Amino acid sequence: MRYESLCKGIFLFLYITLYALSNTANADDGYTLWFKYQNIDDKERLREYQQTISSVIVSGNSKTCRTIRDELKNSLPALLGKTIPFEKMIQTGTLLIGTPSSSDFIKKLTTATLLDLLGQEGYVIKSV
Repeated sequence: MRYESLCKGIFLFLYITLYALSNTANADDGYTLWFKYQNIDDKERLREYQQTISSVIVSGNSKTCRTIRDELKNSLPALLGKTIPFEKMIQTGTLLIGTPSSSDFIKKLTTATLLDLLGQEGYVIKSV
């Protein structure tokens, strides 16, 4: 059950990100020109997203992981209208972001063959 919620969380994150990026930018400048996070207007969809993501884990301490963490701290409250806590333990509704080398949980879900096929820039989205 928690695996299914995790994957729903990953899908939700990607959907929200694409939704946020697809909005037309107004006369903003600088950072907000590219990353303008607005609350989701569809109340039913918003409620679904708010109930799906209960926490976030960004596994790793690289510059990329810090950037991901910072972006999610800014974007999720703006998009969802509530603060999503960053946790250390996976639970139902956790959005987990990382690599097989930074997370044993992710390592168990992927195979070396799959990762080799994806190359350096590839990624996997799984519903578990």
